[in-house]
Amino acid sequence: MIAEIPRRSSPEMIRRRAEDGPDRVALSDTNGRSLTFAELHRESLRWADALRRAGIGQGDRVASLLPNGLEIAAMWIGLGWVGAIDVSINVAYQGEMLRYVLANSRSRLLVMDESLLPAFVKVQDQLPDLEHVVIATNGPLPELRQPDRKSTRLNSSHITI
Repeated sequence: MIAEIPRRSSPEMIRRRAEDGPDRVALSDTNGRSLTFAELHRESLRWADALRRAGIGQGDRVASLLPNGLEIAAMWIGLGWVGAIDVSINVAYQGEMLRYVLANSRSRLLVMDESLLPAFVKVQDQLPDLEHVVIATNGPLPELRQPDRKSTRLNSSHITI
């Protein structure tokens, strides 16, 4: 179920833009890559579906430990569709600072870049509220120490939770 979205919310504005001008560029980066409104809308709905399947809904916190890029925008819009709250974490945080932010945010799910896995592994045992970890990777999913922690593989074109 999609959360009730106000008419002026970001997800709703992207949906309307995707209907009115699907091929218009919504976002572009300095490397020449871009997303159209249709692509952004489609990817945000995929995120929303994946988040719902992970049990994320209205008011839940989702931590993101990702470098800036086009991919993060679709996740943010997807969070809006389900009514979840983004907890953006500075990718430079490590050790106690990373543990503190993750633990005190009470995030149920973490979306993180594979390159930041070594910093996360050092604090993962101290995060009781964290139920799911989504790792953005183009290669094989790295192992996490806790076998009962639900892990997920994400790449730029496919989300599986």
